[in-house]
Amino acid sequence: MVKSILNLFRVKQWVKNLMIYIPLFFSGNLLDSASFYKTTYAFIALCFLSSAVYIFNDILDRKRDSLHPKKKTRLISSGKISVFSAVILLLSILSFAFVISSLYVQSEYFNAFMILYASMMLFYTLFFKHIGIVDAIVIALGFVLRVVAGAVLLELSLSAMLVVAMIGAAILISFGKRKAEISSMGWELAIKHRPALIVYPKGVLDIIISTVTSVTFFAYIMYCYGYKTEGLITLLEPYLPPRFQDPQWLLLTIPVAFYVLTRYLILIYKGESIIPEDIWVKDSSLRYGLVLWILLMFLLIYFEQLSRMF
Repeated sequence: MVKSILNLFRVKQWVKNLMIYIPLFFSGNLLDSASFYKTTYAFIALCFLSSAVYIFNDILDRKRDSLHPKKKTRLISSGKISVFSAVILLLSILSFAFVISSLYVQSEYFNAFMILYASMMLFYTLFFKHIGIVDAIVIALGFVLRVVAGAVLLELSLSAMLVVAMIGAAILISFGKRKAEISSMGWELAIKHRPALIVYPKGVLDIIISTVTSVTFFAYIMYCYGYKTEGLITLLEPYLPPRFQDPQWLLLTIPVAFYVLTRYLILIYKGESIIPEDIWVKDSSLRYGLVLWILLMFLLIYFEQLSRMF
């Protein structure tokens, strides 16, 4: 029963909400306890808000899910939980999300974001998910809004190049999922599973993914080029020639970022990334690449702060 409740809440998809930490991480304030706790409370509130959205979606799709070989075992589609009980549960966790936000996050901007996000996903469930291209854009916008919310609640500014890279990554994940569905199921079965895919003629998704990948990677390179890591250069300056004393050390992460991006594209075309939140768990190569990238980024950005602690 506990496993069924966790599936109803879509706990595995809470990993998407980690994007709210991105502004905090890149601002160099991750080790600031007040900022970290505030962002963590916002993360928890957002997780319960997203679970409420998933329950709402399950209530609307219960009849169609009851005919699906896997989804028919869900609590609502199988009838183990009545629609009335599901609505009460939805309202309870939705209220809990706003209580956490009001008591601990204490940001009217974040409350506004939660209302905006909930409204957007409501319209997605009712209308947008049936409209090709629009459905993918709305999902991508949800990722971007998480990043923006993380910056707004801490009153942090976002680099233009970082914003472009985040938008590109969000679009890539959204359209990549659709490409993976076609790659794994075949065109005809994928259309039955997601009718909105019919708007994409053969080869169009390839062009979209190729273009977005190029823009995303270029924006990431430009962001790394403009990021100054003063702490590490202070340690290495006596040992480096003048040409290598410019503190743009985030450029060292580019090969790792390229590997992660390329690995993700390979999985898309192999049809193994239908569920984005599962892919990093199932594919060890991608997981190790992501961990290496995060550790390298953390070392380069927080080296000076860490050196003062030890």
